[in-house]
Amino acid sequence: TGDPGLHSLAGPVARLLGRERVQVVPGVSSVQLAFARLGLPWENARVFSLHGVSEEEAELVLGALAAVSTAAVLCSPAWTPGKIFGVLRNTAGHRRAHVFWDLGRPTEGRMAGTVTELAGRFEGPGRSVLILTEAEE
Repeated sequence: TGDPGLHSLAGPVARLLGRERVQVVPGVSSVQLAFARLGLPWENARVFSLHGVSEEEAELVLGALAAVSTAAVLCSPAWTPGKIFGVLRNTAGHRRAHVFWDLGRPTEGRMAGTVTELAGRFEGPGRSVLILTEAEE
């Protein structure tokens, strides 16, 4: 699932079966699709992942979000949008947040608001893409 080769099973499967026996067929990335849904350019966006990171690594990632105006965060079961909002509430509560899940599927969903508005009110699934921006689009 996710973007092949970016925190996905593509690497482990290729190592297990042998690269010559595996064909990776990428689609539109979840980050591309999220920005397209918003109609926003993303050439200056930073992309972060919270898949398989330690608490210390996650703190570094979340701290780095303050230094960028536009960011995409690949959430995880351990780092859901709700948990991220709880951490960012005091330092980035004004930021605009858009959470997307099941992108490209019939069950696709989206929630938007400021970090403060969504903190404690919206948990969101772990397999989500969170887009943070500075100002109202």
